[in-house]
Amino acid sequence: MGNVVIVGRAANIITAKLQNAFHVRLIAAYDIRMKRIVQRYSITEKEAGDFIKREDASRKNYVKSNFYKDIDDPNLYHLILNTGLMSYEETARVITDAVINKYHEKFFPKEEILY
Repeated sequence: MGNVVIVGRAANIITAKLQNAFHVRLIAAYDIRMKRIVQRYSITEKEAGDFIKREDASRKNYVKSNFYKDIDDPNLYHLILNTGLMSYEETARVITDAVINKYHEKFFPKEEILY
């Protein structure tokens, strides 16, 4: 009914057939993810490592058992970004630019373009 961002397990699979959907996967190296979780939740590295392993397995199993897909399949995404190599601002800019580029007509209808 409008412009939305859906974040969650299998959102890319659930919306795969929608014409205006754009699917992004954010990844980062294990050590970077661990440091971020330690800082965000004030937990130990061991707890953060256990959390990452548990969450990764849970996400993978959920998608596999409910949708028969592999969450790591790059064909399920328009864009995969390594947030360990980019700032949050850079990541947001790349996603924004990619969406605007892909759906240019939605953002700039022909009658509004000045030549």
